[in-house]
Amino acid sequence: MARAINMAPGCRVFAVGSRAKATAEDFISKNRLPATTLALGSYDELIASECNAIYIPLPTFLHLEWSMKAVNAGKHILVEKPVALSAADLRTLLDACKRNNVLFMDCVMFMHNARTKAICTRLSDPFCGAVSRMMSSFAFRGDASFFSNNIRCSAQGDPLGAVGDLGWYIFRFGLLAMSSSSSAPLSHTYPERLVMPTSISARCQNWSNGVPLDCEGKLVWSADARTATGQFSDQRCLVFDCSFLSVHRQRFEIVTVGGQDDEISDAVLTVDDFCLPRLPDASQFRFETHPRSGSLVNHHTRLVSSIEISSLPNDDGGQEVSMVREFHRQANPVHDNTATCTKQWWGEVSLATQIIVDACMASMRADGAPVEIPQEL
Repeated sequence: MARAINMAPGCRVFAVGSRAKATAEDFISKNRLPATTLALGSYDELIASECNAIYIPLPTFLHLEWSMKAVNAGKHILVEKPVALSAADLRTLLDACKRNNVLFMDCVMFMHNARTKAICTRLSDPFCGAVSRMMSSFAFRGDASFFSNNIRCSAQGDPLGAVGDLGWYIFRFGLLAMSSSSSAPLSHTYPERLVMPTSISARCQNWSNGVPLDCEGKLVWSADARTATGQFSDQRCLVFDCSFLSVHRQRFEIVTVGGQDDEISDAVLTVDDFCLPRLPDASQFRFETHPRSGSLVNHHTRLVSSIEISSLPNDDGGQEVSMVREFHRQANPVHDNTATCTKQWWGEVSLATQIIVDACMASMRADGAPVEIPQEL
């Protein structure tokens, strides 16, 4: 993040705060930050400094306390996900941001990738059809050191475990996809109205001191007449799994039906690296369409479909720099009116994600029982 901040136009790392000044000095040295970067020996010193905004990568357990202190001191905040332990905590923080007229944004980098915006635009096109079903997997296999030392496996660090770390990304991408398909997007391509799922069922096979190391489940949205097939309704859903215990994958697949085209009725949009792009220079997604009628295969028993590969160039420095640039735009609306969407929207999309995380944890603790998801943000 230090690199991304220094690469973003109009931004620089003003100070580094740690519980010990020597640790801050070591961070500055290892990251080759300018000699003018302040090394501060406490978080309170950082908040009291002349910085305009604070990046908060602390363990989730500490987010509310230090985010509130920063906000009440008039600082804009960029907070690592999961941003809070509960939606109630996040609402408290967002209320404080509103009172102090400061920006809150969560650190979900793919939100600032041109590919994500292009996917939202594609899904909002009536000719694309309505999102019916989504499938996603996000996982990696942690080593012994990860499970012993990483805060994502600690009840005193991030008790939300794999759900808060990996599930957060899955739920966010699913929200964007379903909302883009269901409502007109903002002028800058994000959906203005977030369409919340109605329920979730989830199970965890491996717990560590109350922290979920994996999760598999299903999010369900209310029925949509556009996705019905004849007399059969098609339940709109996201089937997902996330894990610290499995081979790495970060795949998202979106199925749409009923496109307003005489020749096309169904399509599948696939992203094999939806969170962290594999290629250094471009981010890709695949859009495969199928004919409205006729055989699924031709006389050579080959699948009848049309495949389009979209490749969008990455910004200089990648999506991390794009995120910092957007954060700067939002925090300085007087100087820059090109921000992607409203300041309030960033809090709403984070709150929507947190609400789903809360319901997922509740379902896992109830051994997979369905949990209703509140619709109001």
